[in-house]
Amino acid sequence: MGAPGTLSTGGRKEHPGMFNHPTDDPILVLTEEQSWQLLSSAELGRLVLVVGGRPDIFPVNIAADGHSLVFRTAPGTKLAELSVNEQVLVEADAFSPEGWSVVVRGTAERLETSQEIAHAESLGLHSWVPTLKDFYVRATPTEASGRHFLFGPQGERELGSGSDSARSWPPLVLASHSPHPWRRRETGADRSLRGHLRCSPCPHPRAGLVPAGPGAHSHRPRVPLGLPR
Repeated sequence: MGAPGTLSTGGRKEHPGMFNHPTDDPILVLTEEQSWQLLSSAELGRLVLVVGGRPDIFPVNIAADGHSLVFRTAPGTKLAELSVNEQVLVEADAFSPEGWSVVVRGTAERLETSQEIAHAESLGLHSWVPTLKDFYVRATPTEASGRHFLFGPQGERELGSGSDSARSWPPLVLASHSPHPWRRRETGADRSLRGHLRCSPCPHPRAGLVPAGPGAHSHRPRVPLGLPR
C-alpha cells in the first residue's frame, strides 16, 4: 500500500494523487491527461495486433515516454505482425486499492537509429522474463481513453410494477395445453408479458404459449426487440 493519496499497483510504482468522483458514481470517465497520468506508472500492458482479420493479444512490459508508449521485444510474431499492420491497441490497468483501465489506440514502429534506441534505454524499461529482447517499439497514440473505478458491494435494484417478471428472467414457460408439475402458476405479470408475445406464423388461439412434449405444437413465441432471449 502506498501513502495516502496514491494508488498502489501491485507493490511496484504508484501514481500521484487520486481522482475525485464528483457525483459519487463508482465509474469515472478519465480525461486524456488523467489517462496518461496513470500510464506513467504502468509497467505491464496488453498489446493487441490484427492481421488478416485475426486479432492477437500479447502481454508486454511498457514505459510511458511523454504521450507515447515504448516496449521491447524479440524477433517473432509481434514484429512480424507490426510489419503487416502498424495499427495497435495497448491496454493497461491496476486494481488495488482502487481500479483503473486505460486504452491507447494508435500506430507502432520499431526504433531504428542509435539515438532513438539510446533514449529508449534511458527509460529503464526491463523485461520481467530473463530473455533477450533487443528491439524497441514505440506506440504513438491517436486516441487515449480510460476509466477509474471505486470498488464496493453491488447495490440492490429497485423493482417497480411488474417486479415478478423482472425477478424471473428468463421467464418460466407460461401455462401450456396440459398442466406440468414443474410449471408455476401464471401471475398477473406473466399475463401482461404474454400479451406482448406473438406466435408466428401459427394462429394458435393461445398465442405466445410454448407447448412442450413430443408431438406438441412446436412454434416458439417471437420475442419483441428489447426483451431478453
